[in-house]
Amino acid sequence: MLSKVEIIKNKLITDIKRGVFRVGEKITSRNKLCRKHNYSRTTIDRAIRELTAVGYLGSRQGSSTYVISDKPIDKPRHLFVVSNLTSTNTDVAVRELFFPEIDFNIPMSGLPEQEIATNLNRLCQPGSVVIWITPSLESIHLIDYLAKAEIPQILINRKYDNYDYVATDAKSSIKEGLLWLMIEAGRDIAFVSYKAATDKPYLHERIISFYESCVELGAHLTPDAIFSRKFIDIPSEIAEIGRSLFVERKPPKGIFVMHQDLVLPLVTVAQTYGFRPGRDYKLLTFDYVNGLENYTGIGMLKQQTKQLYHEAAEWLLKKTAQQQQPFRKEIKTELVLH
Repeated sequence: MLSKVEIIKNKLITDIKRGVFRVGEKITSRNKLCRKHNYSRTTIDRAIRELTAVGYLGSRQGSSTYVISDKPIDKPRHLFVVSNLTSTNTDVAVRELFFPEIDFNIPMSGLPEQEIATNLNRLCQPGSVVIWITPSLESIHLIDYLAKAEIPQILINRKYDNYDYVATDAKSSIKEGLLWLMIEAGRDIAFVSYKAATDKPYLHERIISFYESCVELGAHLTPDAIFSRKFIDIPSEIAEIGRSLFVERKPPKGIFVMHQDLVLPLVTVAQTYGFRPGRDYKLLTFDYVNGLENYTGIGMLKQQTKQLYHEAAEWLLKKTAQQQQPFRKEIKTELVLH
């Protein structure tokens, strides 16, 4: 819930944006704001003080307050890193986890994504900057709210609306990996993947990229070789898929597994039927899977996490320099072969 100070600030910013108060004009007096909103003079004074600090308002001739700009100061004063991975909000812990090789000359805090709604007052302070690491769809309304408050934000590995982002280049990555798989195993490909869903928003782009790459490269993908499911019970469903792939039909020479959670179970099931990667089939998966290093015939599309974070740091440096151009970067995965 927003504090009274934030409510007053948002109301004044909206009036400035809509031209109710133009640059150079005097805003409503503090006393009138108190009476209109039934808030204390302390609340009104703090709201005006914070809007003055961020560059919207200024004082002339004693107590009169004027609009001096319809845009806030854009110099970062505090960086918030939002992620489901952050369990602590200490500056040192966040730096070591996400930006170990980069020296930011501003305070930094980590916030778990599930706690953002209760920390909006902190994030809406003048000079705040937010880096979202793989934010969920449920956070879009919070991202929108911060955008309306003119808080600079960048999303890592998510592309929502027109926000700044740095993300994995799904199309180029999948096309490169699929080309390797087809050279090694031929044009007939089997496909195993979660269904695209709101809890896995990244899958929409990756699945579309896979099908587009299949068409562009001339892969043969028949309906009975496509296994797209919710995977409520991975062991039993992978066992069923394994029977279909390795017992009930001619075994495929090439398999593309879209999600890393499904790879080891599928390789294990294949082994129970006497099929080993490298010898009997080739396999490609999106992202790097620990535990596959000892197998041959496997390709993994390893995301460049450090480079993603580095690009986010470059974005922050540009914000520090008050550059306003949209920031959209895509980083191709590394094709790791075993």
